[in-house]
Amino acid sequence: MKTLAVTFIALILLGVVVWFLAADHWWRKLYGAKVIYDGRSSPNALVYRSNKGDYLVDLRAHQDYLYLIHRFEDGKGSLWLIGTTWDFFQLPGFAISKSVKPPAVDLGGPKDETNPQLVVEEQSIEFTTSKQKHVRITWR
Repeated sequence: MKTLAVTFIALILLGVVVWFLAADHWWRKLYGAKVIYDGRSSPNALVYRSNKGDYLVDLRAHQDYLYLIHRFEDGKGSLWLIGTTWDFFQLPGFAISKSVKPPAVDLGGPKDETNPQLVVEEQSIEFTTSKQKHVRITWR
């Protein structure tokens, strides 16, 4: 019985250590997020939030791409195009990234001529995709 208790405690401690080491790889689904894509409601678009406050927006249901929004403390942000590659595993309520920062291209940066017109607010995000579609995401 003592061996079983020690094994159980060791497994719990191992789980806690793994969780802390992998915490930056976990993205929590943002339930209640409402996505408007090109003027229409998009119930199939997925929105996730990282522990650091970044957002992952999956618009592949619209033949568009994955976008990463980095939110700065001053309320500004940057928009990154991940593309169609899925560097994430989806689980119910979560996405897990293979790398802490997935390979992406900065929209509006020197390698891209898109003006994302990114607006990051406390409970909403608006941007223009690389396919020139306007996206508005709101949540509570």
